[in-house]
Amino acid sequence: MTAVLKHELRLYFHSLTAYVFGAFLLAFVGIGAVLYNIQAAVSNFEFVLNFSSLIFVVIVPILTMRVIAEEKKQKTDQLLYSLPISTTQVILGKYAALLILYLIPLAIISLYPLIFSQFGDVYLLTSYGSILAFFILGAALIAVGMFISSLTDNQGMAAGIGIAVILLNYYSVSLPEYVSATAAGSAVALVVLFLAMGAVIRYVTKNGTLAYTILLGGYSTMDSQRYVSIGDGNVYLVADDPLDNYDVGLRDLLDPDDIPDFDQVSKITFTGSENYEIFYEAYEEGSTRTYCADDVYFAQQEDGTLPLDTDKVTSYLQTIRYLDLSDYVTYNVTDEELAQYGLDDPQLTIQVDYTEENEDGDEVSDTFTLHISRDPEELAKAEESESENEDDTEEEITAYMRVGDSPIVYRLYSESYSSLMRASCDDLRHAELLTAAFADITQIDISLEDADYTITTDGSGDDRTYAYLETEVEIDDFRDALESLQADSFTDEAPAQKEEIRLTLHLDNAAFPTVEISLYRYDGSSCLAVVDGVPTALVERSQVVDLIEAVNAIVLN
Repeated sequence: MTAVLKHELRLYFHSLTAYVFGAFLLAFVGIGAVLYNIQAAVSNFEFVLNFSSLIFVVIVPILTMRVIAEEKKQKTDQLLYSLPISTTQVILGKYAALLILYLIPLAIISLYPLIFSQFGDVYLLTSYGSILAFFILGAALIAVGMFISSLTDNQGMAAGIGIAVILLNYYSVSLPEYVSATAAGSAVALVVLFLAMGAVIRYVTKNGTLAYTILLGGYSTMDSQRYVSIGDGNVYLVADDPLDNYDVGLRDLLDPDDIPDFDQVSKITFTGSENYEIFYEAYEEGSTRTYCADDVYFAQQEDGTLPLDTDKVTSYLQTIRYLDLSDYVTYNVTDEELAQYGLDDPQLTIQVDYTEENEDGDEVSDTFTLHISRDPEELAKAEESESENEDDTEEEITAYMRVGDSPIVYRLYSESYSSLMRASCDDLRHAELLTAAFADITQIDISLEDADYTITTDGSGDDRTYAYLETEVEIDDFRDALESLQADSFTDEAPAQKEEIRLTLHLDNAAFPTVEISLYRYDGSSCLAVVDGVPTALVERSQVVDLIEAVNAIVLN
């Protein structure tokens, strides 16, 4: 665009065009100023501009007649379009050049009210408002002139039509006075007007339908460029193959559904294979829902609320956010097809309530709904295999999804389907047995092999020190072992074997003063974890062994 702008300005100022245009405009405005502001002693500068606007009938068509028509006549427009710039950039560059040409004399005219104000009272506000309106009028007429110039390769024709159009614009208000007031007279006038416009369009464009027939040929053996004809009797060679842009299908043109960014989620509701609700609640000191400051999502359960892992919930929402909506199976689904895809009774429905800012900066609430189903036949086989304790070795999963009541049904890829179906509380809850910050622990009571030990602390936060029997001890190995305790799987099975170790962790938290973790034997590879008296999970036995060894390293040294 910049290159076109510079080129056009250079052409205008290296010829008489710019100077003649500016001279005519300044001369006519000057005559108006003499007649109104000096001889008649009128302080309103808008009268001058109203008088001067008539000059647009002449100078605008003369200015714009060649801007595109000459390019078409000399065939230099083909050269322009072969450059690495778009047609829009070419037009905007030419138009910007014309506006600059127009602004130069207008900047001089803007000084007139200030000069006149030195010799009397001038209404500056209305004067400069009129100058702004004068600029907008000129800019609009220049745009009209450019459009007319693009319709023909004859400069004279472009100028003539431009003059006619601008005159019609000036006198359109009074035209009804020259038309019969009867219905028949008005009808005749409209027919005549349409015929006249049609004749002009036909002559200017040499095309009665305002359409091009574009013919794409083969490749030149010399330079491998494609032959193209646009119905003007000429054949062109084009460097960029049009078929590269025309070779599109419905899939490429389909406008997919939008998935929001989920800036602030207030609630997530699962129905189908999972039936529960997640709600958002910002952490506040003294919260009775959790002792972990990072917890903001909670699952609503019959016996209360369960804190969820914020990172897992956020990752789940990101899975939805970045779903691939480019592969569809139908863009106008019927009830029969919904049943075919299993979406008449979705396997899982996810509803996300969220808040976002609109264009005005106001927060608005909205809901996003996603329906998911595996292919019904495939799902039935998978359930049968599971019931018969057979391994489902199928790697590829055929699944579909639908956004709300959209008519488009998309194909859902195996990985995305598996990620979305991992939506249970166990999938989204903390795997760590202890979610509190270790720095918040003020005392540790340990029961191991029928013996009790107490580790005390001094200080606060990351500067806290730890002591056993009033002797400061290194706690790093114990902390690592405790923080490494993670659920291998969740269970509500009650302990039936020996307690291996029990920890009572005192926290610097009034709502949760203590957290008790008991670990019981389960089998050769796992231990059963009970947190605050509730059976919670199975953990790897090796993790429990590391914890016991860390305790022994402290109390036996």
